[in-house]
Parts: sequence; C-alpha cells; structure tokens
Amino acid sequence: MSTIFGPFLDVNGIIDMVLAIVAFAAIDLPLFHLIKKKGLMIGLLVSETLVLLSLILYLTVVCYISIGVCTVFCALGIFANFAEFKFFFSGSAKGKSFKDLFVKKTTERAVKIYDKSGVIDEIDEAVRFLSNRGTGALITIVRKDDILNAEPNEPIIKQKGVALDAVVNAELLETIFYLGTRLHDGAVVIRDDKIIAGSVFYESTKRPLTGKYGARHQAAMGISENSDAVTIIVSEENSKISICHDLMMDVVPPDQFKARLDAVLSMDAPAKLHD
Repeated sequence: MSTIFGPFLDVNGIIDMVLAIVAFAAIDLPLFHLIKKKGLMIGLLVSETLVLLSLILYLTVVCYISIGVCTVFCALGIFANFAEFKFFFSGSAKGKSFKDLFVKKTTERAVKIYDKSGVIDEIDEAVRFLSNRGTGALITIVRKDDILNAEPNEPIIKQKGVALDAVVNAELLETIFYLGTRLHDGAVVIRDDKIIAGSVFYESTKRPLTGKYGARHQAAMGISENSDAVTIIVSEENSKISICHDLMMDVVPPDQFKARLDAVLSMDAPAKLHD
C-alpha cells in the first residue's frame, strides 16, 4: 500500500501524514473555540478523517474531494460565527497571547476581560440617537445577578424574550428599538460585551414613583428592586434619559450620560435589594 506521494510508510509518506495532522490541528484549535454549532464541528472532523484515510489508502480522488469538503466546512463555520471572528480583525486581539485567544478556561465568566469603555461608547451613541428621535428604549446591563434565570419564587421576569448572542453595537441597538421591529417592545439585556436577549418584559414596581413616569420606568424600577442590574430608559414621551440602579432613578442630561453610566458601572454591585 502507498500514499499518493510514495510507498506506504516510507519517509515521504510519514512526513505527509505528520504535516496533514499539524495543519488540521492548527485549523481546528481556533475554529473549535469559536464555532458554536456542533454539526459544523462534526462535519469538519469527519472530512479531515477522510483526508487522512485517503492518504493512507492511496485514494487520490477521495483525498481531493475531502479537502474540498474541509474547506467548505471551514468557510461555513466562519460565516455562521462571523461576530466571533470579527474580534480578530479589530484592535481587541492586539497584544494577546495565543493561549489567551484560543484556550478555553472553566472560569472564563469570572475572569473574562472585555473592552468596558468601548461598550459604554456604543451604548452612549445608541442612547443619544434614540433620545434625539424620541424613540423609547429600555436597556439593562447585568452585573452579578443573573436576572434571566432567577429563582422560581422570584417572579421578576414576565417574559424572557428572544435569546441573542451579538456584540454590543450602537447600530444594532438603534435597529432593535426602531418602531415596527419585532424586538422593539420590552428590554434589551446586556452582559459584558454581548447583547444576550431582546424583548424581555419585567414585573413592574408596585411602589409609587415621584414624578411622571411611564411603563418603562416602572419596569426598570421593578428589576432594580430584585437585582443589582443597571437599566437605562429613554422616554418616548419626552426623550429624557434615565438610569435606574440600586432603587434609584436618575434623569441624566445627554452630555453627562456617558460619564454617569461609567461611574455607576464602576461601583461595586450590591447584593440583591429586597425590602
């Protein structure tokens, strides 16, 4: 038996096999870290296995077809997870080691580092845009409490909405709250640098609010009563911007919003706030 480059297990054949395995490992390590769909991962592994078998069994046509299938699965994986791969074409990946970029950690949530100032910039741009156009919005930033998976005896969520997994982006936030889109009602929930859900509805507060506040403000205070989340409200009636956190509701001028949000998020998140 022989490989397509020479007799089976001669020096050239062994080199071919080693190079193929190394090449597959170099491709699979970053792809498997970023690709979320198991079907694509399985398809890629199967096609790579066929490439190796065809090298051993001298199946030249099968080898070339398998390489083509590998290429297709790689392209599909990148296309289906473009938001993840976009990270490597931005400045966020600069200066990070190979291990930091590709090695998964069991404590990733606890030690995850993200561009906090960049997220605040995107939110600030979106909130200003929505306020200038009188478009109502409700944006909740999760801190310690996982509000979407609260205990059954804590009915703080009426409707969990639609699960999302998108990088925080001003244009996306503006589009979500555009009147007429399917997700414009309810709240958007952000954790770290990701929009994790849209069209989420909270239980409204039962306490009286001083001043003229609408349903969005009541919902924001409702989530503040039961969690340490920070919620931003853009009023549809008067275009005012408010920040609700730790049972406090503050109206913030647009030119001070970014600094105020940064200050609030820099504070230590308290424990759940129950009366």
